[in-house]
Amino acid sequence: MVRAQADRAVRELARGQWQVHSVFSHAINLANDRERRLLLLAPHQGRQVPGGLSYLPRPPPDFARLRASWSVGQAAKLTDSGLYTDVGCVVFDTWYDSTYQPSSPLVDRCNALIELGRRATWPTGFQRPFNALVTGALDQEIATLQTEPGRGVAVLIGRGLGLTPAGDDFLLGY
Repeated sequence: MVRAQADRAVRELARGQWQVHSVFSHAINLANDRERRLLLLAPHQGRQVPGGLSYLPRPPPDFARLRASWSVGQAAKLTDSGLYTDVGCVVFDTWYDSTYQPSSPLVDRCNALIELGRRATWPTGFQRPFNALVTGALDQEIATLQTEPGRGVAVLIGRGLGLTPAGDDFLLGY
């Protein structure tokens, strides 16, 4: 049995069957079919990671033991008290409230990028200067990117000319 601290957000995750998604030297990720995020189990390194993540207060021996015994695809059961596998468990003995605040909300970052793009005149794979794209034909797509980032990104994927389409290059650059 290993004791861990957990963000209170873990209580909002789906109870029941999870599985080990990936095992790294400094983290173990778990996933299930109902959640759209991973549950991260990592050694405590002087800070509390937000967003439904849990950590081990004494990293080296406890985490090394887990990492050695847990493997990708292994079943794990998430309960209110911890994570349980057939080779051991992680018990949540303390809960904390994450104080994480994003340094810059996505919409603000998009707006700053768009403002920069309105002044940019470099050529693009769309066969027009960059600023012509953001002030002309793609205004609707840019508005979507500002208000609904997921849909806005989907509009750019695969769009444009080149071995790597210009829309993909734009997203990678962003």
